[in-house]
Amino acid sequence: WKILPDLRERMPDRPFIVRSILDDRFPEKLPGDGVKLPVWVDYRWDFSKGETPRSSHFKRDQNQFRKSGLITIDDEDFDESRVAEALRLYGLLYRERHSLRNPDYTPEFIAMSRARGWLRLCGLVDPHSGRLLAFADRQATHGVSTDLLIGYDTTMDQKARLYRHLTAMLAESALHRGLSLNLLSGAGEFKRLRGYLPVMERLVAFPALRGPRRWSDRMILAVTEKCSRQFTIESMIEAGG
Repeated sequence: WKILPDLRERMPDRPFIVRSILDDRFPEKLPGDGVKLPVWVDYRWDFSKGETPRSSHFKRDQNQFRKSGLITIDDEDFDESRVAEALRLYGLLYRERHSLRNPDYTPEFIAMSRARGWLRLCGLVDPHSGRLLAFADRQATHGVSTDLLIGYDTTMDQKARLYRHLTAMLAESALHRGLSLNLLSGAGEFKRLRGYLPVMERLVAFPALRGPRRWSDRMILAVTEKCSRQFTIESMIEAGG
């Protein structure tokens, strides 16, 4: 938000979008021409008070994770070979299972992101083979830990419970560090059963400050904002969010 006014002045003929903002994370006052639009429903729990969700599914997952025998590794344990393993797991989940349009991250990008403090990796390792089975990012900003990057071995049987163990590890970490945990969107029913609370994620769109497209931008955004008013957390959950 601090650099947005300067960027708009530098490129006054371009619209701008600020993404991935939760309803309780907006600044007190937005620029007057900004339009808030719903994107999807994220799932969150505030572990900073030392309390966990009162959910039998949550408690069961935590117990199974502790008994799994999997080895937990932190960011300093990710050398080049571990990063390569992590990127393979990310590709299995996000590119092969979901869509090839998802980003194809490179080791160089991961190295830069870790060096700049944008990513803090953690993972689960098979105690017998030493192979990385699952990983996630648990970098925290303003008291919120967000798994911006995750992956696990989708070729393994579901009985391995890798996604459950991964979310259990993230919950345990957030509780230990006194953070709120944002598990983002997707797998909504899974997260609701474990007591995570839905919160709307939005983006804010700004029209060009000057130039021939300013008025058309404003008109399009006004119509889009009016149409988006029908979307609530409840309606998005009902639609599968």
